[in-house]
Amino acid sequence: MTRRSALRAALNPQSLHTLEQMRLADDQVLLVHPELTPLETQHLLRQCSNPPFWPEVQEAEGSGEVWVATSGTSGQSRIVRLSWQAIETSARAVWKALGGTQGDHWLCPLPLAHVAGLAVVERCRVGEGVPRLLKHRGSGPHLLHALRDPAIQFASLVPTQLKRLVSALNGASPPPLKALLVGGAATPPELLTQARSAGLPVVCSYGLTEAGSTVAITALDDALNPQAPGGQAKLLPGFEGRIVDGELQLRGAAMFRGYLGAASRSPEEWFSTGDEAEMSGKKVRLTGRKGSSYKRGGEWIDPLEIEGILTACPDISEIAVVPEADPDLGFRTLALVVPVSLEGDIESRLNAFAAQHLARHKRPARWEFRRQLPRSPLGKLLRHQLVK
Repeated sequence: MTRRSALRAALNPQSLHTLEQMRLADDQVLLVHPELTPLETQHLLRQCSNPPFWPEVQEAEGSGEVWVATSGTSGQSRIVRLSWQAIETSARAVWKALGGTQGDHWLCPLPLAHVAGLAVVERCRVGEGVPRLLKHRGSGPHLLHALRDPAIQFASLVPTQLKRLVSALNGASPPPLKALLVGGAATPPELLTQARSAGLPVVCSYGLTEAGSTVAITALDDALNPQAPGGQAKLLPGFEGRIVDGELQLRGAAMFRGYLGAASRSPEEWFSTGDEAEMSGKKVRLTGRKGSSYKRGGEWIDPLEIEGILTACPDISEIAVVPEADPDLGFRTLALVVPVSLEGDIESRLNAFAAQHLARHKRPARWEFRRQLPRSPLGKLLRHQLVK
C-alpha cells in the first residue's frame, strides 16, 4: 500500500535525505513549508488527513506523488498532486535545454516546499550533481559568496534575489556560471539588462506548480546579451501550448494529476493556466493575468504593463498597481510603491516619470508608499493582500 507522509521541508541535508528516501519508496508526500506557524501546519494536516481529500488509493507502481501548495497569488491556494515522474520529466527537460553535463552542481536558495526548490534538487539528481542549499536566500552578499564557489555551475533565483545579487556585485567580476535561471515572477527589463551587462548569464523562465516547475525558457545563447528581450520564451520539449480566448493552455508529461480533493486528470488534458499570452510557433509571450485588467472611463488598464514600465523609474524599488473605485471613472489607478528613498518631492518625480512613459489614462491617479509589498517565499506578489 502506498505510504502517505508529511515532510517539513527545511533547507538542510536532513530534509534532502528524507525526501530522497520517500521518492525511492514511491510515497505520497505532503511538503510543509518550515515557516508555517503551528496553527497553519495543523490546519494543513487536518485538511489533508480528511478522507474526502485523499485521491483514490492506487496500488500500481508509480502511484507515489508529491503534494505541493500553490503560491496562492490570488488568495486561493490549492494543493497540487505531482507524480515523481512528472518532477523528473521537468528536471530533465531543463537540464538538457541549459546544456547541463554530468556532475553539474546547482545552488538552491529557494524553499524545498515549493516546486521551484524541489525542481533544483531533481535537476541535480538526474545530472548526478549536488544541490548546494542556501538558507540566507534573501541576502545579496550571501548569494554572491555562494555563487563564487567554483563547484557551482547553475542557480535558480527569483527576480528579487537577482536584483540583490546585482547590487552586491557592484561592478566586481561575476561568478563563472553556465546560467542563472530566473523565474517565479516577471523579470523587469531594466533589471535583466543590468544583470546581463554585469556579466551574469540570465535565462528567464516561465513555469507553474501544475507543470512540475519550468515550462519555457529564453534562449541560452542570449544569456549574456543585454539587448536580448526576456519576455518571449520557448516551450521546453515535452510541452504543448495553445491560446484559447487569449489564455495560455498547456499539456504534457510533466503536468499534474489534479488538485487534492478534486477529480484526477490526465497529462494529455489541456490545462488553463490563467495567464494571458501570445504564441508564435513554440514561443510564448505572457501579456497579463486573466481577470487582472480593469476599466477606467471606458479604457482597459493592464496593471502588469504599468508595473513593468514604472519599475524602470530610479525612485522605485518595488511597485504594485491596483484599481481603486472612482465615482466618475468606475476605477482609477493606485500605485503602491516601495521607494528607494523618500527624500525631496518624490511624488513630483514619479508623476514626471509616468507622464514621460505612460499615456494619460494609464498614469496612477494616486501614489501610496509602503515599507514592503506582500510576497510569497518565491517572491511572487500576493495581490490579494495588497489592499485590505
